[in-house]
Amino acid sequence: MQRLQMASSGEFQGLCKAYLTIRKVCFTFKDMKIQNKPSESTNEINRRRTAARNSVFVFLLLLAALMAGSSTTTVPGESLGGRDIAWIAISFAALCTIVWSLFVNYRQADERQKEIQLKAATIAFIAVMFGLFGVQILHAVHLVNLTIAAQVLFIGGIVVWEGLLWIFDRRSV
Repeated sequence: MQRLQMASSGEFQGLCKAYLTIRKVCFTFKDMKIQNKPSESTNEINRRRTAARNSVFVFLLLLAALMAGSSTTTVPGESLGGRDIAWIAISFAALCTIVWSLFVNYRQADERQKEIQLKAATIAFIAVMFGLFGVQILHAVHLVNLTIAAQVLFIGGIVVWEGLLWIFDRRSV
């Protein structure tokens, strides 16, 4: 015989307190709470803050490299000028910052986050490869400047990657 009894005190506290009796065995469900969103751990919050802080610095360096690269004009056989060397240095610093930021973010992530990061990186890599193929074709017919187009494509690849990370992270929760 199964029966469901509410608290004998007459006080009903939502769905938190109920007694279920089955064959003289009493099960008590106390303080059951339905969580809509799992709470994030302190490590997850710190990892997200570190990633956001690093990405701001990366985007500023990439923007500086794009601006420095748009003002350089090199002619084959001509020595490199100060602007060219500055552009190379800023671009190299941006690349090193990206690698460092990705390494720190990947190292602090758990297994689920690592899988999400690798999925997003794979799709973004494929998109950048197809983009580079298209940019080279457009450069061959003299429609775009390869230097600026490659930088814009590189920055676009990072934006696509971050967008995919955000989408995959929201879908997996």
